[in-house]
Amino acid sequence: MMLIWSGWGFLVALVWATIGCVIYNTSKGIVDAPVTMVAIVLAGSLVISALIWGLDRVIVHMTRRTLIDQRTGVTFDVDARGSFFFVPMRFWVYLVPIINLGLVWASFGK
Repeated sequence: MMLIWSGWGFLVALVWATIGCVIYNTSKGIVDAPVTMVAIVLAGSLVISALIWGLDRVIVHMTRRTLIDQRTGVTFDVDARGSFFFVPMRFWVYLVPIINLGLVWASFGK
């Protein structure tokens, strides 16, 4: 079995799916114009990206450890990083709006 996330990377999918479903279900009956739908998807994508960014910052801050090499005395900062589909969480902040707008653009062709 192959996992598509490591560490806290599953939070990307959880936040994306949860907030995406909430935004879709609340705007489904209200929105008629395609331009309004694009604006709602963009706003939702920015909210999702902000949540992913915040979660990544909190996780990195909570799990950061400072290690000292006993031989050389050099210090290293080590923190837990998560990934989703082998992409680190910090890069999903930029990918979520691009993918969401691409999906909306593709749906206009139908």
